[in-house]
Amino acid sequence: MEDRAETQKMLFAAFVCISFNLEGAHFVLVPTIFAKLFGPQGGLRVFSIGFTFIATASFINLLVLNLCLDRIGFAGIQYLYCSFSVVSLSILLFTFKEQKVTITHPNHLKDLRSGLETSLLAK
Repeated sequence: MEDRAETQKMLFAAFVCISFNLEGAHFVLVPTIFAKLFGPQGGLRVFSIGFTFIATASFINLLVLNLCLDRIGFAGIQYLYCSFSVVSLSILLFTFKEQKVTITHPNHLKDLRSGLETSLLAK
C-alpha cells in the first residue's frame, strides 16, 4: 500500500513538472504566432488582451472551488470543467467558419495587418 502512495506522489510530481515545462510555451509561441498574423504591434495588443483572460480564469476557478467544492467534490469539479471544454469546443467548431483571404493589391496586406479588414470586405 505504501508503494502505491509513493508511486502516486512521484506521478503527481512528474505531472506538475511537465505542466510547468509546457506552460512557458504560451509566452514564447503565442506572441510569435500573433506577430506573424497581426504584425508586430497588432500581435502584441492581441496577446495582451488574451493574457488578461488567464487572470480572469484564475478568479473564476477560485470562485467555483469556494462555492462548489464542498457540494460536488473534486470529481464534480472535473466534470464541470470538462463540460465547459465541450461547450467551448462546440462553439469553436459550429460558430466560426474558416475563410481564405485573397490579397489582390499590396495595400490590402497593410490594411489586414493593421486590423482594417473592412477595406477588404468593401472591395
